[in-house]
Parts: sequence; structure tokens; C-alpha cells
Amino acid sequence: MLRRVLFIANIIYHMQFFILQQGAAKEFLRLCYFPSWASNRPSPLASYTIDHIGPSLCTHIVYAFGRIDKDSKLLVATSPLEEDSRPNFVGKYSLFNNLKKDNSRLRTLLSLGGQNDDGNGFETVTESDVIVNRFAENAVEFLRKRGFDGLDIDWEFPSKETKGRFILLLKALREAFEKEETNGHAKLLLTIAGPPGLYYIDPGYDIPNIARYVDYVNLMTYDYTTKNAKVTAFNSPLYSRKDIRFDATLSTVRRIEL
Repeated sequence: MLRRVLFIANIIYHMQFFILQQGAAKEFLRLCYFPSWASNRPSPLASYTIDHIGPSLCTHIVYAFGRIDKDSKLLVATSPLEEDSRPNFVGKYSLFNNLKKDNSRLRTLLSLGGQNDDGNGFETVTESDVIVNRFAENAVEFLRKRGFDGLDIDWEFPSKETKGRFILLLKALREAFEKEETNGHAKLLLTIAGPPGLYYIDPGYDIPNIARYVDYVNLMTYDYTTKNAKVTAFNSPLYSRKDIRFDATLSTVRRIEL
């Protein structure tokens, strides 16, 4: 029970998103991230593994993170010896996707990027149409082979200079996913993790074109307090506090309104 509570707490602390879908959502979505390094945390109170995840807690669970190999310019596992299965060994990818055996409605995605990624891999695979199309086609094969239902792009953050490359990447992935769907497969999902702040959105995000290609946009409305804060506050508050000690702009609702 404690492990289950810790997983929920980790969702709230690290991964609380306001989810936008193209058109009206038919049902509530609860998209959660699983940090693959969670089992390496030194404290037993903070450490958990895939078998601690309740398969019915979320509608979508995202495995963080895969990576882009800058030499091959392809999607690869971050820790292949731990994540890919082989004879007599069940890797993390298989364990993660086996959660769907206990919840047939659950959807799993692999995420690329994150706050510790320098973004160079994304720039590398968008150097040309040929490279990005090859990357997208390989991504389909990679995801299917390991049992994922989609790909999440967490590029932190596209700039004015790379704004067009971000759209090129999403377009290539969407086209590759739809091409595979026409061959009898259920369509792979394409999502992004995006910032709620206009200082990132205005220079780096072409919103109309992003909306053309993705299934969901997950706004990262968290990290609204830090260890250096002078007063205790929520990491991901839904509403702003009517208190001058707190920044009124740092809440989920206020960021959506902005």
C-alpha cells in the first residue's frame, strides 16, 4: 500500500498535467509519467519499481525516457541492458507494458527528452527530410517491437531557431503513424509535453501546426515552488492563492488562462 501511495505522490509532484485534446474529450484522461530511474533512489521511501504501479491509477502511463542516438540518428533505449528483454531476462520495457494485462484500457507511451536532455538529439534528427523520415519510420518499429502505444515528445524547449524543426518532427511522426495505421494497426498516439509559460510558447511553439499533428498536449504545470522558497507551498497548485507571499501567476488555472 505504501508503494502505491508513493507512486500517486510522485504523479502529483512531478507529473501533474492539464491535458488538452483535439476536439472535446470523450472521457477523463489521467496521464502519468514513470521515471525509469525511480528504483535507484537511495531512500526506500522514495524508491519504487514498475511492479509498484497500479495499472488502473491512470488512463495513460508514459515511460521516461528513451533517447536519440546522435550517431545513428535513431530512437534507442537509454539503458538497453536493463530495458530490452532477452532470453531468460525480462526487461523494464516488457514489465512496463505488461501492466496492460491487468487493464486492457491502459495505454502506454515512451517519452523522449526531459529537463536533463540538451535537445541536440532533436536537432540532429531534423537536419533534413530524409533523416527525420527515417527516424519516424524507425520509431514505429521500435515502439511496436516493445509494446508501446505511442510516443511523447518532451523537447525542453524549442527556440525561435528550432521552432520549424519541431513541427517537422511532429509532421514526420504523424505521417509515419498514419501510414502504419492504414496497414491494419491501431494508430500510435503522438503527444507532447509543453510549457505553460508564454516566454517559452511565443518563440518556440507553432500552436496551430502542433494541433494538426498531436493527439494530446500535456502542459507542465508543476515545479511552482522550490527548495529555496521562503514559505511552504504546493508544487502544482490548481488555483492561485490570495496571498501576497505567493506568485498569483503560478497555478494551473492561471497558466491556462494566460
